[in-house]
Amino acid sequence: MIEEKGVKLKLTVIDTPGFAEQLDNNKSWEPIVDYIKEQYHKYQKEENSITRKKIIQDSRVHVCLYFIAPNGHR
Repeated sequence: MIEEKGVKLKLTVIDTPGFAEQLDNNKSWEPIVDYIKEQYHKYQKEENSITRKKIIQDSRVHVCLYFIAPNGHR
């Protein structure tokens, strides 16, 4: 939980160890995209529900950081 100037933000970090370490990485990004879409649809379903909860847990992905090793390998 992060708080700045009275605004509270629950920060969740999801790591993907081993990402893009296979020999064929053509479709290695698909599970990540599927996860992002699943979280968006879960939130949208709850938001559009007839009996909407007062507080909807937001598990959507807001930022995706991809780090590239400076040595050029992997």
